[in-house]
Amino acid sequence: MLRRTLIGAALASPALAQAPWPTRAVKLVDIFPAGSPTDAVLRVLAPHLQQLLGQPFVIENRAGGSGTVATEYVLRSPPDGYTLGLGALPVHVSNPILKHLPFDTTAEAVPIVLIGTNRMMLVSHPSIPPRNLQQFIAYARSRPGELSYGSMGNATPQHLAMELLKIREKLDIEMVPYPRGGMIQDLLTGRIQCAFYVGPMDVVLSGGLVTLGIAGRERSAELPDIPSFAEQGVPDFESNGFFTLYGPKGTPAEVVQRLNAAVNQALLRPELRRALAEQQVVPRGGTPAEAVAHIRDAYGRAEAIIRDAGIRAE
Repeated sequence: MLRRTLIGAALASPALAQAPWPTRAVKLVDIFPAGSPTDAVLRVLAPHLQQLLGQPFVIENRAGGSGTVATEYVLRSPPDGYTLGLGALPVHVSNPILKHLPFDTTAEAVPIVLIGTNRMMLVSHPSIPPRNLQQFIAYARSRPGELSYGSMGNATPQHLAMELLKIREKLDIEMVPYPRGGMIQDLLTGRIQCAFYVGPMDVVLSGGLVTLGIAGRERSAELPDIPSFAEQGVPDFESNGFFTLYGPKGTPAEVVQRLNAAVNQALLRPELRRALAEQQVVPRGGTPAEAVAHIRDAYGRAEAIIRDAGIRAE
């Protein structure tokens, strides 16, 4: 089904070689620093876009303001297809809900394609005794306020996932934000005890971290030995992130169509699918309208978590 969707979206556009755009390098702007999950997605995707479209796709990391710095930069850029943004939960969902922004992401951003969604896993430092999800819940519940967890910042996917778990299981765990990176290093050294993690599994395995469960209903095909939350008694736990490409309002329809077709074509390549799977990213693709629908659904789910957890703007 996924393959048919991707092929359909790719074939619905004119031949890639017929369109004039791009005639020079295209800038892909990331909201987080190098080494982050968003950066990893761009770095495996960009070479394929360069091959398909014949021009360099250059990654620029503009971390700051939980994603607002990069988002404003993209939305204020000329709508010519040469400055595009990597969209994620902070861009499309959490910042618009929480902050009084000098721009309107919903009205001013043009979603081009849903690149993929990621599977987060709950991991912990081996210095604490839990070895599965239910043991972790019991341990944290018996020690209110004693544990700390990491996230990329306020209302990021890791933050919302842990806040949802805290609400569901009545836990008290303190967040330590890492908007400029460094979370995994502190987790590996035990400065924080746990986190929802998405990224290369070799970091987790080589560092000796404990994998407590995959957030969601099903196990990961790439990690079949790690049980899901649903298997461990926490059903209907949906709080995963996603990645889009978007441009500023006024981006020409032919650019949107051509880039959408190129990403869909790239997502059919086994080497890209393997590279994304290593980052725990599930390839999606599809039309711009399907990307908008995914964002709208994620907005509703995140809005409920933010309200129930009492999350406020920083």
